[in-house]
Amino acid sequence: MGANYYLDTRRAEYANTTDRLQAMNNDIQKDTEVVVARTNTAKQVIADNSKTLTQIAKDKDQAGFDKAVAQRQLGKIDADLAQLNKELTNMRKKATEYQQVAKSEQSEATETELAMVNTKVLELNKQIAVLEKEVNALYDQRSAITVG
Repeated sequence: MGANYYLDTRRAEYANTTDRLQAMNNDIQKDTEVVVARTNTAKQVIADNSKTLTQIAKDKDQAGFDKAVAQRQLGKIDADLAQLNKELTNMRKKATEYQQVAKSEQSEATETELAMVNTKVLELNKQIAVLEKEVNALYDQRSAITVG
């Protein structure tokens, strides 16, 4: 959903700016909660993947190391990273769209209303950054490991 579509939809639903911005605040809050929940889930996936990477790094120079198993494990980790990065891209896009909508409403909204929306968007961006930091740490760890 693009910013213009979102704004047009909200304008059709709510006649005044105050109600539109309140609805937007509620939407941003819900999206922030989704990001927090996804971050909590991702932390477990990242912890499991990190443990696997640590084990591969420790075992790869040992006799009897199974490269095929390690490569499958690395493939799964790569797939997890790709999915997490896709989700991050979508989250960032949504946050940017909220900022664009707030900017579009600037002429009709009060400073207080805009401040509330901007605060909600800032919180959403902070939560996205938390997830991004976790994903980047896993990516760095994954990048350091190669299997023959």
